[in-house]
Amino acid sequence: MSVCAGTLLGVGVGSVFSVGLFFAYACMVVALICLTVYIFRPRVLVDNSFLESFPVHGKLFSFLALVWFILGFGFGLFRIETRLLVQNEFAEWIDSKQDFEGLVVTEPDVRTDSQLITVQPNNYSERILVTTTLSNYYRYGDVVWVRGKVVEPKEFNDFDYPGYLARFNTFALMRYPKMVVLKSHQGSLLVDKLLQLKVLLISKLLRVYSTDTGNFLLGILIGAKRGLPADILDNFRRTGTTHVLAVSGFNISIFISGLGVLAYWIGRRAQLLVSILCVAGFIIMAGPSASVLRAGAMGFLLGLGMVAGRLYNPLPALLLVASLMVGLNPRILFWDIGFQLSAVATAGIVLGVPVAESIFPTYASSKLFQLLAVTTSAIIATLPISLWHFGSLSLVAPLANVLIVPPVEMVMAFGALSFIPVLGRGFAFVNNYILSLMLWLEHILARPTWASVDAKVSPWLALACYGVLSLLYLIYIRRKQSTGGVT
Repeated sequence: MSVCAGTLLGVGVGSVFSVGLFFAYACMVVALICLTVYIFRPRVLVDNSFLESFPVHGKLFSFLALVWFILGFGFGLFRIETRLLVQNEFAEWIDSKQDFEGLVVTEPDVRTDSQLITVQPNNYSERILVTTTLSNYYRYGDVVWVRGKVVEPKEFNDFDYPGYLARFNTFALMRYPKMVVLKSHQGSLLVDKLLQLKVLLISKLLRVYSTDTGNFLLGILIGAKRGLPADILDNFRRTGTTHVLAVSGFNISIFISGLGVLAYWIGRRAQLLVSILCVAGFIIMAGPSASVLRAGAMGFLLGLGMVAGRLYNPLPALLLVASLMVGLNPRILFWDIGFQLSAVATAGIVLGVPVAESIFPTYASSKLFQLLAVTTSAIIATLPISLWHFGSLSLVAPLANVLIVPPVEMVMAFGALSFIPVLGRGFAFVNNYILSLMLWLEHILARPTWASVDAKVSPWLALACYGVLSLLYLIYIRRKQSTGGVT
């Protein structure tokens, strides 16, 4: 856990401050020297009594944890510094008209009046984001010819748009160029087939649901919320329930638990393989954003624990998954809001719910208390980030989450059962009413002018809030230890 925490902190520091590679190398060298001395201490040290005098779980354990933390910190600095040094391959194209052939490498992002298409030009490793009209149909795997002006992304309204795009390896823009599809199905065959299946399933689902409830269900199932009107999306924002429309660990855990039933028929090992394939397919269909990948990876660890019969500890799993993802793509830590909210909400729930249970042990077994504890923990954990990025505070969020979140599991189950021939229409009929009720509650709760208030904070104040929360948690832990676990 120490090296994982160090990696995350190193990437975070390197994202804000220009530390330089020398300091990163120095941290890693010092840590490696300390580890080498410890491992080979009988050969290196004549008098070994100093190290041997430390208890295994006392000072020596703390020393080794610090060394691993420093090693991770240096590695994190190294990863972000080298990533930020990457040069824009399209620097010579900026503000000039270009024509090229390239591959559509992601599923097009279709908006109400336009579509965003990510194209990777031939013989280039970086990508260009193309904005075009809805008049033509494009999909993943198309080879396209593009002609138009290439521009550089600019910051706007205090939003680091270049950094936001760079996390997707995208460094240039084109707006409404000429585009012609030359070939199709040139990408990964597996991804292509899964996305075709996604289109088929969506079209079948929308045939048995109304427009709003169908798109709401798609938001719950796979995070696809583009079809929802702006006023409905604004209701979710004002009530602090936008997480319902995003794929999270909650969705994945329900998915994995459902697949766990297979173990009774096909065995645990086969069930693990099926779970891996299904989660991978789910990630591709939902869109491999950082938050989806994090939820999918933790879901895989949950499934692995179920198959192995081992207890699943979510906090080390979160640190491991987050550090691996940030190590592979260090830009997501600072520039991916979805990843920030997803990871922090999970950490808040993991740490906050046990605190609530120990403070109110009488109510710990109550389902309503559990829901309130989870909701409150997630809201408190994500509040600084939400105020930093969005500048709004929902005063009705606790009540809205208590009313909206409980039906989600049933809605997901009924949504899956809607695909059953003949009987599926019956499940869809019931689900339509449940989804309509949820949308109606969102509308009622978002109606008051005081439901959401403006409250913008700086990133430094957000960081200070997390410092205060960490200090309060440490005080709680120390107090719990001093009282023998009784608070």
